[in-house]
Amino acid sequence: MSTESEQEFTYTREFIHRLKNNISAVKLSIKLLRDTRIGNLNSEQEGLINKIHENINALNSGLTSIDKYITDETRNQEHSNKSNQN
Repeated sequence: MSTESEQEFTYTREFIHRLKNNISAVKLSIKLLRDTRIGNLNSEQEGLINKIHENINALNSGLTSIDKYITDETRNQEHSNKSNQN
């Protein structure tokens, strides 16, 4: 893999990692908001929390798919480069 490709791969993986950390923080916040020991949410608040949770899950799934795709493509490219060298 070329140095430029390696840098792109590293940058993208780091970016995805940081986004996933933020997603985890939002999920934890949602969990705390739903904790009845803190207080009850009204129905409008619960609806908003549910929508945020759905969107966070969709974003997380998308990031996981992108991460898998990038990793697979990088492996394929490395395998292709090795084959071409032999």
